Amino acid sequence: MGLPFDKVVNGQHEFVGLFGTSMSSPMVTGIVALMLEINPELTQSEIKDIIRITAINDQWTGDAKNNKCPVWGWGKIDAHAIMKNLEGTRIEDFSNEISFTVYPNPTVNNEITISINDIVCYLPFVVRIYDASGKLVYLSSMQNEKTFDISKLANGFYILKIDNSKRSFVQKVVVGR
Repeated sequence: MGLPFDKVVNGQHEFVGLFGTSMSSPMVTGIVALMLEINPELTQSEIKDIIRITAINDQWTGDAKNNKCPVWGWGKIDAHAIMKNLEGTRIEDFSNEISFTVYPNPTVNNEITISINDIVCYLPFVVRIYDASGKLVYLSSMQNEKTFDISKLANGFYILKIDNSKRSFVQKVVVGR
């Protein structure tokens, strides 16, 4: 027996589009489950930030991301963009860079602090650290300043990438104990 929304006519499935929280809740839950499958250490805040940063604005949502729209929130969830953020293996070229301070560099006591120098941005940043081969080895998020525990990273050279839908930053980081 098929779902009541799945009707078979002449051997072809006909689907009905539905909307509202009863449809969006299981969709978002499934996307979050996929996110946690890729990186089980993501926090609730990091999941929320990644969903917010990758949200789509279109002709129906308008500029929801910047206006915090009461109807569309931050926009429409974009599962493809989320998975690209979590599974990215190569560092891209960036424009529209923002000035950050990363200290100490080389790191000390398994910690590194990142802070925005020139502006306060309401949209959170995704923080990624790549090893020398370009493989993503650390993922988190931040607002204006945050100290990160990087104790799971081996000593060596890494590339730090920080971005949101508006700004980006790339810097070399040396992890040392």
